[in-house]
Amino acid sequence: MNKIEKEKIIKKHNNQDNVFIKPIKITFLVLAVVVSLVYLIYTIKTSSDKINQAYLIINSSMIAGITIFMALALTIKKNVLKEILGMITAMLFIIFIGFNIATSTDKLKLPLQASLQDFTNTSFNEALIWGTENKIEIEGLYVSSDDIKEGSIIAQDIKPNTLLKSIKRIVFTVSNGPNYDKEVIISNMVGWDIDDALKVIKDNYLNNVTIDFKVNEDISRNIIISQSRNGQIKRNDEVKIVVSLGSSSELVPSKMINLKNKSLFDATYYLKSNGVKYDLVYEFSNTIKKGLVISQSVKEGLEVDPKSETITLIVSKGKEITTPDLKSMKVDEIVSWVIQNNLKIEFVERYDYQIPLGDIISVNYKKDDIIAEETKIMIVTSKGQLKLPAFNSLNEFRTWANNYNVTYKEEYDFNTKVKAGNIIEFSQDVDTPIDPKAPVTVYISKGSPITVPYFVGKSKTSITTTCNNLGLKCTFYYTGYSTTTKDIATKQNVNSGVTVVGGTSISIGLSSGPAKEISVYIQDTLFGSTADATIANLQNFFRTNAPGVNFTYLKKTSNTGAAPGIIHESSPVKGGYNTFLQGRTYTIWIIS
Repeated sequence: MNKIEKEKIIKKHNNQDNVFIKPIKITFLVLAVVVSLVYLIYTIKTSSDKINQAYLIINSSMIAGITIFMALALTIKKNVLKEILGMITAMLFIIFIGFNIATSTDKLKLPLQASLQDFTNTSFNEALIWGTENKIEIEGLYVSSDDIKEGSIIAQDIKPNTLLKSIKRIVFTVSNGPNYDKEVIISNMVGWDIDDALKVIKDNYLNNVTIDFKVNEDISRNIIISQSRNGQIKRNDEVKIVVSLGSSSELVPSKMINLKNKSLFDATYYLKSNGVKYDLVYEFSNTIKKGLVISQSVKEGLEVDPKSETITLIVSKGKEITTPDLKSMKVDEIVSWVIQNNLKIEFVERYDYQIPLGDIISVNYKKDDIIAEETKIMIVTSKGQLKLPAFNSLNEFRTWANNYNVTYKEEYDFNTKVKAGNIIEFSQDVDTPIDPKAPVTVYISKGSPITVPYFVGKSKTSITTTCNNLGLKCTFYYTGYSTTTKDIATKQNVNSGVTVVGGTSISIGLSSGPAKEISVYIQDTLFGSTADATIANLQNFFRTNAPGVNFTYLKKTSNTGAAPGIIHESSPVKGGYNTFLQGRTYTIWIIS
């Protein structure tokens, strides 16, 4: 077999292979291009809420470009163009790798979408400034915390890295410092060294402890003599501790230390522990923090005699701060001023008919007031005009009106379309501003009007049916015996023709019917040994045998000395046979 024949055989086999491989290759290349383009479109649509949106779009675009050029290089038959496309693919791949290396090592910094930072353990004042700069409503929820510094943020209700464009309001949980109302258990420290007691005081955040020292000839110096309270107490409960100075012979002059910049507690504790008397004077200071000692009347290094000398301590009230016209300032300007002057701030929002949304309604300090550091500035800002919302029920409206101090009137009227007790309308349209000078009138349905029928002359059964059909509450009572048939109405307490609401109560009087004569025989066996026994027997007897007849009983002394318990000889009703008429009242005398 010569060389030419061999080449023909090889070419024939290659052509046979291409028949099977080429369609598979094209299928995978098309699939790769489609997938890369779908990924690019998906990234563009879903990356709007991602911080690194620019990186994601560029990265997916480069992947799509590499895939497209690779597919072209593998399908085009012209060798020159194939090579050019291959080089472009390789170049794009190199750029892709370099781009990812540069971004991952921060050599290339792409723009990021503005997102929420983690404010945990930062000052709430910083969050307020940030909120005003980014036009995001900030609310502080203050809670007690033993671990987080007062005024620092404990938590936030929106996770860090959330895009700012999707945030309108953030609630920060802010530390209010230790809960001084919390109950703790304190041991009886009498007999302890005062240093050990100080550690207990610090660890339990007791903030109302007074430590005094006094001479005691029997107890060693710095040993606690007495303690006013122990066991279960609140942190802010007053606790008085008295510590021994030892014997009077131990009270000798001592060299004064520098108390400047020490806390009032530490400074006075030092003086007390050395038996030195002191006076306190408070002054403003632009350099010394509030509550720290500015100066002392006896300089450091000089001796102080506890038996004869008294030291004066000048204590800082903090920086003397003159309040500007806060009402004329913007909220972010007030926040900056508060932070610069180590003040506290609290915002309260309130609806206002005249003050535009976001503007200041009031502040708790006026221009040129003198305040000290850590003073709380209360800013009341406008939530804009309060508008009348839609309500599902009258109770819902009443609750809303009471919560927002909205003055309102209630007026009731008949309405065939609105159920009784439901709202018909208001004196103003829904979603219109509430004018505090003009009360809102709510019109309430009394339901469909009901005209009271004329019931007199009708039977109890007929009246009951009519009342049930009309929605009236009819009650009945008997007016007494008459010529009218029993259970026929003779009276009604609401006149016919009067318009009433559903559920109105109407009292209707019924006839007891014509009175009957009843004959009864009063036997001697009904008489008891006392007047009361006889009266009880007669009441039971007449209840059964003379229904509808009324009796009254009088106790009288016998004229003839007859025995007690029998009917009096002069009684209008005698023993034996008697005839009574229903509806009448008869009197019986019983001998007492």
